[in-house]
Amino acid sequence: MLVVQVYASRIAQLETQVLLDKRPPARLTKELHLLCNDLKVLRRTLVPTQHLIHKLQATHATTDSSKHFLSPLTLVYMADVADHISTIVEDMETLAEDARDLIDLVFNTIAHHNNNSMQMLAVVSTIFLPITFLAGVFGMNFDQFFPEIHWQYGYIYFWGLCSVISVVFAAMMKRWGMFSS
Repeated sequence: MLVVQVYASRIAQLETQVLLDKRPPARLTKELHLLCNDLKVLRRTLVPTQHLIHKLQATHATTDSSKHFLSPLTLVYMADVADHISTIVEDMETLAEDARDLIDLVFNTIAHHNNNSMQMLAVVSTIFLPITFLAGVFGMNFDQFFPEIHWQYGYIYFWGLCSVISVVFAAMMKRWGMFSS
């Protein structure tokens, strides 16, 4: 039982760390994978012992009383050992499942943070895309059909147009909920 308590304690510590960090480090998954593997090895070691004890109990129950090779006290002891092994195996399965759930939580948290970063990148790109288009249009090297280029207020007109477009796009994106995370 002490082994199960040690693993349960470590998984609880890792769970606390994952839940408290806004961006849990992916290195935690390595330790969680190692814990899962340890629990699998321990389970694979205990399950044959569990089967052996059940087999001995079943063999004792099916033989006639003159051929019993186990005392009643030994049978009680074996029943107790079988219960303990069953409890430990079940606890190990539960701990391994908890560790796998924590791995999923770490990756989901990282993915959520990356999605928020990508969303902000999309917002910034969407706001600056029309401004980039305007800069390209006003930066062309012909001025015959662009009276704004030689106009006295052409520079102010360009920046005013960029500002209006930015504000309109930002307002539309805020209305669509693109700024919330």
